[in-house]
Amino acid sequence: MFEETVFAEIELDSMVKLEFNEETLKKNFEVLIRILRELKMGVGKANQRSSQNERDVGVLQKHNEVLQSEIDGLKDQNSNLIEEIQKLKEK
Repeated sequence: MFEETVFAEIELDSMVKLEFNEETLKKNFEVLIRILRELKMGVGKANQRSSQNERDVGVLQKHNEVLQSEIDGLKDQNSNLIEEIQKLKEK
């Protein structure tokens, strides 16, 4: 579908003929140059998104480590409370 819209502006019939129309060639090259510029911009934006995603992943990994540490601390506290409750029940 993308190819249909991209190449819709290019007059291929004129290019296939042996006689080259300078206007048609000029128009086709202008269209191709525009498409290449748009692709370059798209790649640049994709690279920016990729870099941002990598930074976001790093931040999320750090948050995950902090949360895991807090969970471990809560597990220790929970174990200690269970032990204290058991001791109180035995008394």
